[in-house]
Amino acid sequence: MGRKEAAPLKNTTKLSKAMSQLLRHSGRKEGLDIGTDGFALLDSVLACPSVVALRMNPTLGDVRMVVAENDKQRFAMREDAKGRFWIRANQGHSMTGIDMTELCGSPITQLQAGEVCCHGTYERHLPSILQDGLRAGGAQGQKFRRDVHFSVAAPGDEVVSGMRLSCQVAIYVDLPRAAKDGIAFFRSQNHVILSEGLDGVVPAAYIESVWHIKRNERLYPKPGDDSLPSAVVVSDGVGNVPENRCADDSWDDTDARVEASASSSYAASAATVGKVDKGVEVVADSWEDLSEIVPDDELSYRIEADRI
Repeated sequence: MGRKEAAPLKNTTKLSKAMSQLLRHSGRKEGLDIGTDGFALLDSVLACPSVVALRMNPTLGDVRMVVAENDKQRFAMREDAKGRFWIRANQGHSMTGIDMTELCGSPITQLQAGEVCCHGTYERHLPSILQDGLRAGGAQGQKFRRDVHFSVAAPGDEVVSGMRLSCQVAIYVDLPRAAKDGIAFFRSQNHVILSEGLDGVVPAAYIESVWHIKRNERLYPKPGDDSLPSAVVVSDGVGNVPENRCADDSWDDTDARVEASASSSYAASAATVGKVDKGVEVVADSWEDLSEIVPDDELSYRIEADRI
């Protein structure tokens, strides 16, 4: 496997990107056998054309370093009885055929003490979210991501994964009540809450409150506004919104991007291959978001991997 007796790779970012793309989205199109638990044989992953094209010839040690040092703990590895290593993405899949109970374990119905169920987004999306609910994959639907992603920590708290750096708005969802009503929620190995909702949508009725992150301002319901939908009950239990919401944008991707700049960069790169859907606005906050905005069948891997 890979280089022998070689010094560790100095920059593993491209390798991490390539493995994320394969294990979440495009691996099967490159002939990769990915199980229903999300695991694929590591030797097979490193033999995929998109990894070989990097000309890095990564070793087992390089991959272990990627897994161990990834800031958002995107990957998991295991060794079988034959001494073979397997790797998977912990969450973020767009490919079908992944069994959530094999990926994450049994559905959860409660949060742990001190946790919240919080989804990060942008102000411009708020009207449609309050009307139609949280859609898995946003405007692009489940071909982009199968599940809605939630953080278990509020903006400003320590967060491993679950939100983007540039999110402007935090949406708090009543997970216990939604779970009681039959909506399945799962906790990934890196502690991201995942839900497909109902046919790809977590209904707006389960939104407890919405806060502007930097202004520390409640956007929904407005202070003094008692006109909540009848189905919405603001919980007093675990999952309440913390009082202190004022935070820097340091609670997710460390590769900070200005939203408008990232969006225009993506549009320019996508336009290169003529794949931009007019009227669909997308934002890339980091390499992960950019590589996942459009799966491999809609945008060339090389464009995705080179846009850092």
